[in-house]
Amino acid sequence: MSTKTACLIDYVGSTHDDLAARMETARHMQGTRDDPRLERHRIDDFLGGTSRHLHAIDDVMLPEYAKVPDGKALCHDLTASVKRLEVLLYHVNAHEYGSTIEGHYAWPELWADVEQALGDERRHEEELARRLTERLDDERLAELTGRIQRVEPQEPTRPHPHQPHGGMLGRVSRGVMRRTDAFWDMAQGRIVPEPEHEPKRKPGLLGQYLLGSPRMGQEDDRPE
Repeated sequence: MSTKTACLIDYVGSTHDDLAARMETARHMQGTRDDPRLERHRIDDFLGGTSRHLHAIDDVMLPEYAKVPDGKALCHDLTASVKRLEVLLYHVNAHEYGSTIEGHYAWPELWADVEQALGDERRHEEELARRLTERLDDERLAELTGRIQRVEPQEPTRPHPHQPHGGMLGRVSRGVMRRTDAFWDMAQGRIVPEPEHEPKRKPGLLGQYLLGSPRMGQEDDRPE
């Protein structure tokens, strides 16, 4: 394993380091007069980033479980840990917006439970990443890591613990959740990290002709 790329393991680790930092910022929120919604923005940032990552793992990593020994058991344990974390994230979201059913759940207790669940999910995720790294070649690992990075910014921004996570039903469900989450994010004015879009490619010669903007001989404007 020492001679193989650790890109998948590194990506999982760095992502969880970032999520843990966002959680710490959110749990020690301090609103200000200049920006009274600052504390809500910090929570939304944590919820959005964590939800997108969990959905991306469901989307990309879970289908790979068949390639590792005891993959079915690993997949089951990881999914269970994801659902536990998503239930708590759902409570955070409800708590944030003042749900009356959250009166019994104090913020310090809730954040402590979230921290524990996030750490537990990380351990399961890292174990699957380690097993995949042992079994797959470098090219496949790089492709898998790249897919997670590409789909993660487009995933649903809210936790959905009671929706299907795997298989065709999971993929269909995430497609629906992407649209519904985007609608409610806009309706509630939630601040979530915006997906990064790849820069548009410069038009080729045919494209320049159709656009009526030829740039013949301009070195800097040649298509990439």
